[in-house]
This record gives sequence, C-alpha cells and structure tokens, in this order.
Amino acid sequence: MYFITVGRFKEGKAKRWQDWWTNEENVKAYKEVFPEGVKFLGAYLTILGSADHNYEMWFEIDKWETMDRWRSAAQDPGSKYSQYIQRLVNELGIVADWTRGKFLRPVGEVKLFEPSK
Repeated sequence: MYFITVGRFKEGKAKRWQDWWTNEENVKAYKEVFPEGVKFLGAYLTILGSADHNYEMWFEIDKWETMDRWRSAAQDPGSKYSQYIQRLVNELGIVADWTRGKFLRPVGEVKLFEPSK
C-alpha cells in the first residue's frame, strides 16, 4: 500500500527544499529513521497541473500495523523518528502549516462493498 503526504512551502523556500532532497546523504539519513515496514520512495515537486500543493512525499507501507508503529514513533518525543523529524522541520523551516495524506492500494487488492438494494 502507498501513503502519500502533500503540502505547501513557506514563501521563498522551494529551492531550499529541493536542495535538501537532492543531497544523497540527507535522503539516506531520512530513510533510516522510519519504523520497520516503511519504505520512503521519494519526494516530488508539482510542476504542472491544478494541484493545491507544492510537493508530495511517497511511502510504501507493508501492512496496516506498520502505521500504528509509525504513529507511535511520531507521538513519542524520545523516538529516533520524532527527534529527527522535529530537527528537520526546525532546521529547514520550509513547510507551511499544513500537510495532508492519503492511502492508495492497487485496484486488484481492494475489496469493494456495494450497498444492497
């Protein structure tokens, strides 16, 4: 399953975001803080379209239980993940005050339920 977060930059901060994400050492360190079962796939910029966001972050999640571990790590101020993300946000200071996310699954893996008539 895929988890995608989207967000907006603070004004004038797009280049700083791009520079950070094109540094291989930064990306390597970022990948290492996630709980087992979370794979960072990449950071993407919106270049054309009608999206209401500037960037997307893509992750592959192996199972729903992994989201529980990720959420726990995010809420624990002492976790490696939480400390790293807080430092990243403070150092870069580039993300506006909102992000949104969504989950995607391949069509063949989704069980659809139709209301009975």
